[in-house]
Amino acid sequence: MKSDNGSHFTAASVQDLLARYGVTWLPSPPYCPTYNGSIEAGIGGIKARAESLAAAAGRPTWTRADLDQARWLANEHSHPRRLDGATPAEVWEARAPLDVGLRVEFLAACRDLRQAAARAIGELDLSSLSTADWREAQRNITAQALVGFGFLSYRRRRIAPRVRRLKIANIT
Repeated sequence: MKSDNGSHFTAASVQDLLARYGVTWLPSPPYCPTYNGSIEAGIGGIKARAESLAAAAGRPTWTRADLDQARWLANEHSHPRRLDGATPAEVWEARAPLDVGLRVEFLAACRDLRQAAARAIGELDLSSLSTADWREAQRNITAQALVGFGFLSYRRRRIAPRVRRLKIANIT
């Protein structure tokens, strides 16, 4: 599961739930919204549709029903160029579900990569790393496993580096 580092994703209860169901978490680098660009754009589109539906119904704010309708509209009626004219719902239905054996192999590969990383940095357990360092290690390990299994590929394009605020002296 790819997500940002919001407290709702980093909470121990959510991490335990992901582990229980064999879901591998791919956290975004902090302060790097370009990493989650497609997710952010999707959320923005759903919000805009929900607000439009609420306004059409004469409500000042959107409801859960508006949100559900907005999601349905996005999945059933949008035709993004990247999907060659298909709707997201059509692409989802046409996908081949991940084989259980392959999922087990992938999780084992992630575990093995974590152990190799721990040995390489001289740590007995990656949990002794700071939260930021642990998430970076997790991101690298998961990306390496995803690429190794052919679930992730990179296109050659430039991603803008993080923007840091600089203090500039007042020149008079």
